[in-house]
Amino acid sequence: MKYLYFILGLGFLTACNNSNTTTEQATDTPLLTWEKHQLPTNASFRGIHAYSDKVIWLSGSNGTFVHTADGGLNWEVDSIADTEKLDFRDIEVLNDTTVIVISAGSPGRVYKTTDAGKNWTRTYNNESPAVFFDGMDFWDKDRGIAFSDPIDGKLFMIQTNDGGNNWSEIEGPVVAEGEAGFAASGSGIIAQNDSCVWIGTGGAKARVFYSSDKGSNWTAYDTPMLQGNGPQGIYGMDFKDSMNGIAIGGNFQDSVANNQSLVITEDGGKTWSILKENATAGYKSSVKYVPNSDIVVAVSRYGTDISENGGKAWKNTDKESYYAISFPKNSQTGWACGSNGRIAKVIISQ
Repeated sequence: MKYLYFILGLGFLTACNNSNTTTEQATDTPLLTWEKHQLPTNASFRGIHAYSDKVIWLSGSNGTFVHTADGGLNWEVDSIADTEKLDFRDIEVLNDTTVIVISAGSPGRVYKTTDAGKNWTRTYNNESPAVFFDGMDFWDKDRGIAFSDPIDGKLFMIQTNDGGNNWSEIEGPVVAEGEAGFAASGSGIIAQNDSCVWIGTGGAKARVFYSSDKGSNWTAYDTPMLQGNGPQGIYGMDFKDSMNGIAIGGNFQDSVANNQSLVITEDGGKTWSILKENATAGYKSSVKYVPNSDIVVAVSRYGTDISENGGKAWKNTDKESYYAISFPKNSQTGWACGSNGRIAKVIISQ
């Protein structure tokens, strides 16, 4: 189904001008400014990929996707045919017109478009009730990887070598009973450096699984992140480079406690340290390094926190609710998304 901006209705795919925009300053050093946009949909968005300053895509509930080709001046809101019961919690933009979405829950499905959303092809389907994809990531335009909650004691995983046209199962790492992933923002899996991949888990254990060979072999590393029951653990990660990374999460039900909601690594994920002071306030679902800086931004339904020194000290900026955040390469202007059609441009100026 298609939504026209400000006019709900059926029709041809149309770009509509966005005039319902507000701007406000959230903090002063560095300057973080939200430019808020409200789309005419009640869809909840957790998948987001700011591919460039011009091209931004989001995916969410009820089979909904949203994209702009002009940096947010105009948006197209639409849905993939016959997917109204699917929740696309992760999205990958391979070029200006080629995009892949993956659904959380059962059935587990992957769809691909090569014409900027006009047509979609289902490239993977798994009807198992045990499948629940938590996220995917790509090393380049051809090679990608996705992971699901465990089946038979191992994370269920698939990979592609042809840009998402075909997917094959690979053997995932063994997990503890009650250990799984979270489909909170699509950032529980990070693929970088041609062949490296990290996966964060939660529940019974909050660990980081690392592979240096595209998922052929795995090593598990413990973290001091809050863990031990269902809603506790790692919800999102980001790596600035091969050594420096951040994992965020905590307790989904706790907006206050900050003693075990963020951990950092300086050795590629082998060891993780927890901040005892100046940490993020409560649960967070998505975290991103701002390119070409030491600034890090973390968001959740409880608000936004920012760090100016690579994640070693944090301060809360506001209580605005966003689920996921993304920055294009070499840009300090990113985008965040949330529930009920809420999206926003986040502008960092130092």
